Amino acid sequence: MITIIKTLIAAAVFSTTGFWYLRRRKKEHDNIDSNRSNKLVFITGCDSGLGFSLAIHCHELGLHVFATVLNPDGEAGKHLNQLGSRTERLHVVKVDISDKQSILKGVEKVEQLLKNEDLKLHCLINNAGVMVFAESEWQTENLIRDQIQINLIGTIMVTKLFSSLLRKHQGRVINISSHCALEALPGLSVYAASKAGLKAYTDGLRVEMEKYGVKVISLIPGSFFGQSNILSKQKLQAKQMKQEMDKEDYEFYSDYFNRYNSYLSALSGERPAVQLQDDKLYSNINHALLSPNPRPFYCSSPRRYALYHVLFKLSPTIKIRDKLVERFIQMPKFRN
Repeated sequence: MITIIKTLIAAAVFSTTGFWYLRRRKKEHDNIDSNRSNKLVFITGCDSGLGFSLAIHCHELGLHVFATVLNPDGEAGKHLNQLGSRTERLHVVKVDISDKQSILKGVEKVEQLLKNEDLKLHCLINNAGVMVFAESEWQTENLIRDQIQINLIGTIMVTKLFSSLLRKHQGRVINISSHCALEALPGLSVYAASKAGLKAYTDGLRVEMEKYGVKVISLIPGSFFGQSNILSKQKLQAKQMKQEMDKEDYEFYSDYFNRYNSYLSALSGERPAVQLQDDKLYSNINHALLSPNPRPFYCSSPRRYALYHVLFKLSPTIKIRDKLVERFIQMPKFRN
């Protein structure tokens, strides 16, 4: 009898929770803003992958888009310029977020457009990022600094220099985060440090900006190594690491280092600029971008990622957790 009562209670709780969840999702969907013609979105890192895809997607939503690239004459820059020439709603601008003067030029272009058009700065999407897949001891000082400079300091500087406009227009900031911000992985320790720093910055900034009417959002997009150029320089980076490695260290690591980078070589090289296909990602982007009440955090996780992250959290000991991490990352093993 007690078992039956417990089952009925569990079923009731499950049904009620499901009802309120579906009701909340419907309400969120109904609250998506359809008035988009006067909204401007500024997106960093649009040379490939996610940034390129977001620029196209925001343009398709009817928004005005400023897409920043490092190479306006590259495939992505040319494609985005062609789209913009048809509608005059997509503008491609060269911005290097590691260079303050370059960022300021981007801010000036936005200010000029806002003066001449009946527009408001609706959203800053901080997407630009770099990744080096290698154990931290192998990485050169420049490779380490680049990841911290672009993934963290550059993003902070872009946000700082746009803050006045964001306050004036009561816009929002979407910082593109990573699963590595939640769980540091071997081979990505430096990258994870930069993204964990970005998470901390986003959490603090959200509270700072809320009183000014500026919403700050963190969004984890999922994993798109094979569809972006974030690891396109892996072979070159491996060569740089090998050249700067101490002879004694290289003798110790050589077999492991070579197998490790051989495994990653398939991810190296430039990939064509193509739009990512992921319905959940775009659903999250739409809500973060257009809902009057966006959530502070969105995550698009492959099922394997979600499962392992639960296991990491439930691990009874750090040793078990670390073994699960090694199994998750599936990289070549070091041989004594």
